[in-house]
Amino acid sequence: MKPQIMSIAGEPKSGKTHFACTAPSPIRFFDFDLGSFSIMQKKFPDTEIVKSEHFIDVWKQNSVMPVLKEFDLQYKEALMDDRFKTIVIDTGSQLWEIVRIALFEHVKKNDPNRQRLIQIEYASANAQMEAFLKAPYAVGKNLIVTHYTKDSYDSTGNKTGQVEPEQYKGTNGIADIILSFETVLRKKVIGVDTSVTIRAARDNRDIVGAKLFNPTYEDVATIIEP
Repeated sequence: MKPQIMSIAGEPKSGKTHFACTAPSPIRFFDFDLGSFSIMQKKFPDTEIVKSEHFIDVWKQNSVMPVLKEFDLQYKEALMDDRFKTIVIDTGSQLWEIVRIALFEHVKKNDPNRQRLIQIEYASANAQMEAFLKAPYAVGKNLIVTHYTKDSYDSTGNKTGQVEPEQYKGTNGIADIILSFETVLRKKVIGVDTSVTIRAARDNRDIVGAKLFNPTYEDVATIIEP
């Protein structure tokens, strides 16, 4: 199967990281979500996963720029490393926040009185995120980007009762496959399952809307084949 760019979104603990760890290995895992990966190491002891952590410590760091620079360097190294079949960014929500804050830090350095970015300045952040998302496909690797969800609002500013991914706005246009995750209680037994809905599939639009329970990467890859 050709390399795929997957964007997956869901509430915390809905199975996003677990799913990502079922992708073709070796996996290069970029961890922005403190604590999520340690559990996965125990669940996938035989899967080759190389992880790096890119957390922001608000008590010790007065700038996110070093975090972004370190990620950028290691990301490029992973892209050029022929060992890795899959790259995981967990979460893209946090990476997008870091990219935006780093841009604001740069702007504020030259203009200390600045309080916020103006719309035209987002072009730089957008271009950087687009490059991050497209690069793995160009070198023949899978990319899985996880996202948090947030409340959705209508044009009047009222909550719609729905949720949407907290992500860079160009993500859906780049992704080959878009999945949403939710936790569902098992009927008559203790525990929960992961329900995954296919929101978009570039190669097979006929399966959009399909639901899978506790799927692996291979399960999704198989069903999207036209």
